[in-house]
Amino acid sequence: MPRALLPLAVLLLPLLPSAGCVVVIGGDSRSGPWVDGRRLAERHEEVLLAGAWDPAGLAVESAFGDLRVEPTAGENRIRVVLWEEVPGDATAVYENGRLSSRSRGGLRTALGEVTVFARDPLPSLALATGQGDLALGGVAVAGNVCLRTGQGDIDLAELGETGEVAISTGQGDAAVAGATCARVEVRTGQGDLALARVQAGEVELTTGAGDVEVDSCQLERLAVRTGLGDIDVRNTHYGTGELTTGLGRVRGG
Repeated sequence: MPRALLPLAVLLLPLLPSAGCVVVIGGDSRSGPWVDGRRLAERHEEVLLAGAWDPAGLAVESAFGDLRVEPTAGENRIRVVLWEEVPGDATAVYENGRLSSRSRGGLRTALGEVTVFARDPLPSLALATGQGDLALGGVAVAGNVCLRTGQGDIDLAELGETGEVAISTGQGDAAVAGATCARVEVRTGQGDLALARVQAGEVELTTGAGDVEVDSCQLERLAVRTGLGDIDVRNTHYGTGELTTGLGRVRGG
């Protein structure tokens, strides 16, 4: 059985290896992702109840779907949508700090939408999805935070004191509000970036096309780059800075 994990909605069966699985992003809420050349058409939802987070933290990599982390007054738990070839074949497993999908019959499976309800602080957090929004709000993370999506918005709010923060999206807006950390790096190929109420040693904000707003921050170093868009810095103190836009205005720098 996985470490410190009890089934809430299902009984977890013995784990089967899933190595060699190739996931191709695609689909929507009605059709699943392609895995090893086959589209997964079936899905079901499971909820896992964790007595305590693994010391390695939590890492989730979804084929596609929104990933969210929310505070709760109840038990630490994870609600996950599982894509599968045969109804009921897939099961969700959280072990060694990683959430994964496994097959009871050696078939193809994939993770979809995931919502984490956290009562206790997470040792670290890494969320990645091929397509979907990422959101983290009001949950403590003692170590590093890494959020990544191929296409979708990212919203990180009221994180408090944490390690390093790195978030990226191929296409979408990204915002970080309410955090104290050593370093923040935010990147998007196309989209607006916003930073508010952050205390950090070093901040790098980069967008290919989009506006960047920095408000009420205390920083040692600030680097902002946009290929096309305005840069607006308000109520912010920083030691050294580099504010660059290919086509746009810089205010407050």
